[in-house]
Order: sequence, then C-alpha cells, then structure tokens
Amino acid sequence: LGEGDVLHLQVVKPKTVTLRTGKSHMFQLKGMTEDVLTVRLLGDDAKPLQNTVYTLELECSDTPVPFKQQNQKTDGDGVLTETIPDVATRAILHIPDVGRTMYLNIGKLTPIDLHDEHKKMRGAQERLSALGFSPGPIDGIDGPMTHRAVVQFQRYCHDHAGKDRPEVIDAGAADGVVGPKTKAALIKMYGA
Repeated sequence: LGEGDVLHLQVVKPKTVTLRTGKSHMFQLKGMTEDVLTVRLLGDDAKPLQNTVYTLELECSDTPVPFKQQNQKTDGDGVLTETIPDVATRAILHIPDVGRTMYLNIGKLTPIDLHDEHKKMRGAQERLSALGFSPGPIDGIDGPMTHRAVVQFQRYCHDHAGKDRPEVIDAGAADGVVGPKTKAALIKMYGA
C-alpha cells in the first residue's frame, strides 16, 4: 500500500442464534471442504491387506459432488488414504482381490456405550468393519459374525500390543465380549 491508497475490509458480523438446551442442533458452513478418509484393511487372518487393489465410490448429501480416487492400492500396512468431500455420507469400498465390499457410514459413528447393548454392538461393528475385521451387518446385534470379528480383533491386539504399533493396546481376553478393555482398544486403534 502507498500513501493515499484506500483499503476496504469486509466486516464479518458474528451471527447470534438462540436455541433450546437439551436438544441437538446442526450448523453447516457454506462452501465445500475436504476430509481425509483413512481405513486399514485386514484379511480374515487379521493381517494387513498390503498393496491390495481397491475402488472407492462415494454417496454425498444434498447434491452429487465429483470425486476422483487418488490411489489404487493400500500401502504396505494395509492402509488406504483418500481425500474426500466433507459432504460424503457413505463410502462403498470394493476389494476385488478378497471378494469383499464394505459400506462405510461417514460422519455417523455410533459411540460404544457399555450401558446400551445395541449402541455398544453397533459402535463396535462400525469400528471393526472400518479396521478390516468383518462383523457382518452393522445392525447392533451380537451375532456369530460379530462375535468372531471381536475375537479376531482381540487376538490381533494380543499379538501386536506394545510392539511396533503404538495404536494397538491390550483388548483383554479373546472371548468375543466387548468389555471396557476391548472398547478402549477399539477406540485407540480406530482413532475415535
């Protein structure tokens, strides 16, 4: 700027909204931003699906948003990383080498509530599915597939806790029960 120049700044006015307490409210910023989707894929043996080909489709809220998959394969740890629009609500992940299709609900992770059996199982199923342990339908029911996936997860944690993976902690006995230790291990390994 030089002497005599005039600078015009747009004043951002804060918006005040009066809302009722005890209820949920949603606020949405205008304009599209991006998020990073990171998923670690494990085989039935709970080992990482290293350098495995995948395709990712997205479903978005409101209007369709163009999405171009950036990567073609998982990395050496079985991790896929994609930048996705923040309006994505669901991802459909195809893994042809193992004949698996996974449906990931984005932004709708159920808390693992140990006092509510349905929420506990649904939250565990969502995390197990995203981590590559196949719990079957995400329905909140502790069926045989979910039980098997919990056991696989607990065994994986037992074999890898305290080694070269700081996100893997002790999940307790491999009994298929989602108790406090398994809950903590799922949250730690999933990241939320």
